[in-house]
Amino acid sequence: MSLKRNFSYQLWLLVGIIFSTQVNFAQEIDDPDFDSIASKKINQEENQFQEKFFDALAQKAIENYDRAIDLLEACKKINPKAIIVDFELGKNYKSLKNYTTAEDYLRKVLTQKPTDNDVLRELYEVYALTQNAEKAIPIAEKLATQNVDYYEDLANLYGLTHQYEKALASVEKLDEKRGFNEFHQELRGKIFAKAKNPNFEMNYLQEQVDGNSANPNFYLRLMYMYKTTNQKNKMVEVAQKLQKNHPNSVLNDFYGYQVALQENKHDEAVVKIKNVVHHTEDESVKKMLLQDFVKLAQRDTKYKNSLMQLVESEITDQEIIENYYVSEDTKKGYNVYIKQLENDPTNFELLKKVIELELEQKAYDLAYKRSNAALEIYPSQPYFYYYKGVAASQIGKKQEAINLLKEGLDYIIDDENLTLKINTELKKLQ
Repeated sequence: MSLKRNFSYQLWLLVGIIFSTQVNFAQEIDDPDFDSIASKKINQEENQFQEKFFDALAQKAIENYDRAIDLLEACKKINPKAIIVDFELGKNYKSLKNYTTAEDYLRKVLTQKPTDNDVLRELYEVYALTQNAEKAIPIAEKLATQNVDYYEDLANLYGLTHQYEKALASVEKLDEKRGFNEFHQELRGKIFAKAKNPNFEMNYLQEQVDGNSANPNFYLRLMYMYKTTNQKNKMVEVAQKLQKNHPNSVLNDFYGYQVALQENKHDEAVVKIKNVVHHTEDESVKKMLLQDFVKLAQRDTKYKNSLMQLVESEITDQEIIENYYVSEDTKKGYNVYIKQLENDPTNFELLKKVIELELEQKAYDLAYKRSNAALEIYPSQPYFYYYKGVAASQIGKKQEAINLLKEGLDYIIDDENLTLKINTELKKLQ
C-alpha cells in the first residue's frame, strides 16, 4: 500500500471513529429532530475535512507548501486529534526548511506511532538535513531493525560522535546481513582513521583473528600492522592462523613473499607480491609491497618492467604512482593520470599533475587548452592561471601570458613558492 493510500485509509478510520462517536451520542437522545441535525453536521464536517485535506496534498505535490499548511491548519480546527494532519504539517515544514517546527510535529506523531517507519524516516531526514547526529542515532537504530541499509548510516553517525566500537559493530551487522565486501573494509578503515589510535585498530583486529574470523582481510591488515611496528613474532602467529583458517586464501602470500625474499627466491617473491596486490584494496599494504618490489628491482633490473606494469594496472594511489611510476617513466605516468582524469574530470590535484607533465613534455597547446578548461571549473585557482600563462608564452601569446600571470597573482593567498614562479615568468616576458 502506498504512503498516500495508507494514510488515506487512516484518515477514513479516524473520521469514522470521531464522527461515529457523535452519532452515538445523538442516538442516546431520543429526539428525531436532534438526530437529524447532528447527522447533517457530522457529514458536513467530514466532507469539509476530506476536501481540505486532499487539497492540501495536491498543493504539496506542486510545492505550494504555504498553502498546504493553511489547509492543514483548517483541518486541525475541524479535527484537532487527527495525527495524519500533524504528520503532513511536519512534512510541509520540512520542505520549507523550517526544521524546528517540522521536528515538533513529527515528534508529536511519533509519541502515538513510535514504530511507524514513515514517521521515523521523515524525522530522520530532518536530523540528517540539520546534521544532528546525536538525535539521528536513536531514529536510525529503530529504522535499522527494518532496513539493513541504516547500519551503514549508523556506522557513520557513531563515528561522528566518537563511538567507535559501536561504529564497528554496525559494520559487523552489515557483514552479517550482506556478506563481506570491500566497501565494508573501506568503512572500517575510515572509522580507524577517525579514531586516530593504532592500538584501537590493532586490538580490534586481534579480537577478530582470535575469534577465527571468516574475513581473511582482517588477518592481512593485522600482519601489516605488526610488520610496520617490528613485531615479527606476532606477525608470524597471525600468518599461521590465516594459513590454518583460510588455507586457500591468496592473502597467505603476504607472509609468503617475505619468506621468499629472505631465501633469495626472487621470482617466487614477485609472483606472491603481485597476487596480494591484485587481491587487496588496502593502499597501505600495496605501498609496503611496492616498496619491497622497488628494492628488489634496484638490485636486479630485470624486474623493473614487471614493477612498472603492476603500478600501471593496479595502483590508484596518487603518491604511489608519482613515486614509483612517473619518476621512472614520465610518458607512461602521464597516460595513467589521463586515464584517471577520464573517470574524475574535475579532480583538482589530477588536473594539476597532468598540466604540469604537459608543460614538462613541452606539449604547450595541450597545456593551454587543459588549463583553460580547468579555469572554467576553478576560476579563482592561481595555479591554472600560472599554467595557462606559461603555455601561452610558449605558443606566441605574449601579452595574454602577461595578463594571465598578473591575474594569477591577484588570487594567491600565502603561497610564496607560486608567487616566486609567477614573478620569474613575468621577468622573462617583460
